[in-house]
Amino acid sequence: MLVETHADGRPRGFANVTFENMKHSVAAVLSSMEAPIHMGGRDLVVNYARPKAIPRHSNEPYEKLYFSGWATGEDALRELMKDVEEDIVGIQFCA
Repeated sequence: MLVETHADGRPRGFANVTFENMKHSVAAVLSSMEAPIHMGGRDLVVNYARPKAIPRHSNEPYEKLYFSGWATGEDALRELMKDVEEDIVGIQFCA
């Protein structure tokens, strides 16, 4: 797990979650489109975190998700993902 902050300790505001397969990453993105996630006074943007070789405008699903606007801490991220915890293979939390 990687935790990053600004020099003054403020959250950097994003997190990455990698799933074993795309089933849960696709479900998370679709769910956030239907009902936006609001945490810590912010609306989160959930999208696929693609490798640089895949264009950003591509709509192809990917196992890794990017949560921007994250500022509530690692525990809140784990709570949000608790229903699919068994399918998570990695979390990069950049608080």
